[in-house]
Amino acid sequence: MEETIGLLTGGFASLRNIESVSSGLVMVSQRLRGIGEDGEAIDGLAPKIEKSFKEIAGIDISKGNGELRSTFEILSDMARIFPTLTEEQRQFLGEQAIGNRQIRVLNAILQNWSDVENAIQSATESSGSAERENLKYLNSIQGKAQQLASEFQSLSDNLIDSWMLKGVIDTKKGILGLLNLADGAVGKAMAYPAVILGVATALKTFAASNFGSNAKGILSGILKLKIPSFMFLGTLGHSS
Repeated sequence: MEETIGLLTGGFASLRNIESVSSGLVMVSQRLRGIGEDGEAIDGLAPKIEKSFKEIAGIDISKGNGELRSTFEILSDMARIFPTLTEEQRQFLGEQAIGNRQIRVLNAILQNWSDVENAIQSATESSGSAERENLKYLNSIQGKAQQLASEFQSLSDNLIDSWMLKGVIDTKKGILGLLNLADGAVGKAMAYPAVILGVATALKTFAASNFGSNAKGILSGILKLKIPSFMFLGTLGHSS
């Protein structure tokens, strides 16, 4: 991105026409891949350009593995070597690279290569500065989010601890009362099967609920207080 900005800036410095400069850069990219000015594939164009650049200017169009170099890399070599070439050589290689119609775009970029490099440096620094500022912003958000999460966790723990303590106390009182009632009513229990079944069903529903599941360990300890009577109720309910 920074290299593209630099190339556009170098051409615009002289031509003051961004559309023309961008079209010229597209044309360079096409011709280096063997595509003509009208968008048609031209047999042998890419090898011809590669041979001409290598023999006349010593510029490699492709890498050692045969992959085409980037447009910026090729134009960078052209900007460095073109001042050492004759006018005819520059014109010939320019037409090879960009065609007759837009050779002025190529000349504008090459002649203002210092503007290209300065624009790249400026864009790179701006990008790095924006990235650093964005990182600070994200870190700030993350820090605030962590503080909020910590405060919420503390509030939740306090509320849950208070609620659980009250719930356990109330539950223990209720169960103890129920068990005491059961101890005193064992002899009459069989006369009231519907009542006993209802109590057992309620306890079973409570145990299957989320709170019942979470309080399993607590309730197990509480229920040991009246195991014989409670087991009697559970067994009776299960049998019914």
